[in-house]
Amino acid sequence: MSLIVAIELDPKCAKDLSLGCYEVAELLHHDFTLFQTLEGFRKNISPGRKDLALLIVPLEELGLNPLASLNEIKSKYGCDIVVTVFDHSPLHFDDIELWPIVNFIYKAFDDLILKEHLRFALLPNQKIKTEYVHTSEVKSTIEHLQKVEAVLLSETGFKIKKSRDFVVADNYKFYQPLFTDQFAQNVWAQMVNTDTKHYEFIFSELSKASLLQIRNKIQFSESYKNTTWMGRHTAPQKTIQVLIQLKNPESVLDLQRLFESTFAGVYFIDAKLLDAGQKKEVDLLITDRVYTDDEIKDEFKEGMSKVSIVSDISETKKESFVADTIRVENYLDFAFIVKMLKQLFPKLVENEPNPVAAVEFIEPMTLTENLAVVDFSEASIGFLSSSPMAIGSWLNICLPPNDENALKDFKAHLHYVDKTPNADGFYYHQLVLFGMKDELLKQMRLWARQKFVSIRHTE
Repeated sequence: MSLIVAIELDPKCAKDLSLGCYEVAELLHHDFTLFQTLEGFRKNISPGRKDLALLIVPLEELGLNPLASLNEIKSKYGCDIVVTVFDHSPLHFDDIELWPIVNFIYKAFDDLILKEHLRFALLPNQKIKTEYVHTSEVKSTIEHLQKVEAVLLSETGFKIKKSRDFVVADNYKFYQPLFTDQFAQNVWAQMVNTDTKHYEFIFSELSKASLLQIRNKIQFSESYKNTTWMGRHTAPQKTIQVLIQLKNPESVLDLQRLFESTFAGVYFIDAKLLDAGQKKEVDLLITDRVYTDDEIKDEFKEGMSKVSIVSDISETKKESFVADTIRVENYLDFAFIVKMLKQLFPKLVENEPNPVAAVEFIEPMTLTENLAVVDFSEASIGFLSSSPMAIGSWLNICLPPNDENALKDFKAHLHYVDKTPNADGFYYHQLVLFGMKDELLKQMRLWARQKFVSIRHTE
């Protein structure tokens, strides 16, 4: 039998912790013992004891340097560790990824959450079916959040430091307060080029409010930078064929004149002269017409870039950029479109060279990626991914918020990953929610209830 050891001085917490530990120990055929202090544990449990499976220790027993204390315990005893902590603890756990623990559990204990997290701690690297809290099987999404560091900003895009891998021509969603537009705080951007230190992005979707804020940031900044913006690595054309489809014919003429006065090598297609039975050979389509994917395939040859003038960008998904290169809100800012054309086709020759204005933007941005959820509970979340992540990885996740200005993220620990993909080529991953305070549990429960209502409504 393996041994579970808990340390707790507070009588009420010790009673609640003991009841939970006894039940889980009996379920998993383990022994359990309780000490009041870490000193009592050290006197009675010898280092290197092979049957010690789990130590549950309160934060206040770890002294002024909890990380050093935990590393020393882990080195001597080799067991997994769970730390308990009062909800009002003043400590900040910014470096929690460095702590050699499997979870934080907050006091006063939620009995069901306590027992479920103890089960996960005692069954590492195993796919766990929850015992004490209900797991719902439902298709939904959560967001995986990762910090990146921006360095430069222009009207057409930004550069960030290299800290992870991005794929050229892929589109990514970022959160940053500069992009705030009512309840939204996100922007979509396409990675177009890279050098030894930075990735270069162009905006693939931008609201009018976000563009205005970016312009104000540039206008009132004193940190102007002379920098080279490479533009799209995948667009080598020096001349382009452009088709403009807009409801207002005057806007079409104005945009054509502006392109012609700015660039050499831009040629326009007269839609009236096109053969309706043949696919159009177009490099750039600027349109406010709504096309289906099939219509795009039927009417245009492959390789076309498309600027879509759309009425609403609030519900954009990554799949939108299969057909659309850039999505612009239902307004025509000619200056912005001309600057974007230079980034879309960087080999075009300007009649009068006009460098892109750039300013320092040394601020964090948050990259967000959707994870396809297949099951969730108050203790764990199961999701699918096309490539397996490493067991033990830490993820910052959030539930997609209605108000992105009030976005709350929390940490999760990758507990289990399938060794082989399913029939569709996806790997199942199981996350254990980490350090779930009462407010986060309430948010999780509300989200679960909303998903349940949504499912019942669509049945």
